[in-house]
Amino acid sequence: MQTSSLVSLRSLAYLGVGLALTLPAACDDDDGPGASTSTTTSSAGGTTNTGGQGGTGGVGGTGGTGGTGGTGGTGGQGGAGGGPELVINVQMVGTPDWEPVDFHTFSVELGNQFENFSTILTGLLPPPNHEQHPEIGIGPGAAHAGPYDGEFAAAVLSNGYTDAQIFPQADGLLPFGVMTVFMVVPSSGAPTGSSPDFNSGPIIPNTVFPIVVEVGAYQDDMALDGYGYGFEVPALDNQLNPPFNVDGHSHFPMFEAIVFDGMPVLPGDVETRISMLDANNEGWDISYTLTAL
Repeated sequence: MQTSSLVSLRSLAYLGVGLALTLPAACDDDDGPGASTSTTTSSAGGTTNTGGQGGTGGVGGTGGTGGTGGTGGTGGQGGAGGGPELVINVQMVGTPDWEPVDFHTFSVELGNQFENFSTILTGLLPPPNHEQHPEIGIGPGAAHAGPYDGEFAAAVLSNGYTDAQIFPQADGLLPFGVMTVFMVVPSSGAPTGSSPDFNSGPIIPNTVFPIVVEVGAYQDDMALDGYGYGFEVPALDNQLNPPFNVDGHSHFPMFEAIVFDGMPVLPGDVETRISMLDANNEGWDISYTLTAL
């Protein structure tokens, strides 16, 4: 499967698994009226707690993600602090009625030929609520009620993954890699209609699809050859096989995985940039930086 010494694996949205083969088009940070910039943080299970205090001769508790290690007891050792919170830079393009939420980044064993990738995705969003679809990969399954902005937080916690943005180099070298996941949901004030999860509720309507996604990875602001790719997220309509007869998506997941193998600078930083634009040319520019120690 490896076509280059610089490999990025992707399965963003519902489009299955493939290798990055093309570079994304350039993104205009000022594109569209009403553009705004924000920084969001996320942590597994939402934990930012402080570790407990160690007893006499004991060891202080470990802080949750973004938390503080506990104080060691008399003669004891202080607990380890929690990992840093995830920092994701998110910029709105225009005024879309949908938004990315619930970001998580963690090391996982992909396999030397990425053979574990599909199993990892299914473990994060398992049946019956999500099912494999021959054209869109992980797709809608059994109807389930929202909110949908915490599904990945619960999945990361239950699978034992640890959110981070700074990784020992070995955690990103095959057979391991670093995966980033997030959910796309209707924004406040989004239109209502039918989806696979309900007859009437907030949706990302089929009329704004396809959503065009372009991804690239950069070191020192230079695009890494072999790490860029693009694809389209489709509407849930009768053009799919098997088809859907609904007005739109209640939510859809995004997955991205990257490996450190072949990067020109290691240890070092790598920035991932994701552009998502709908049929109205509105959407989001997303970026985050991973550090290999």
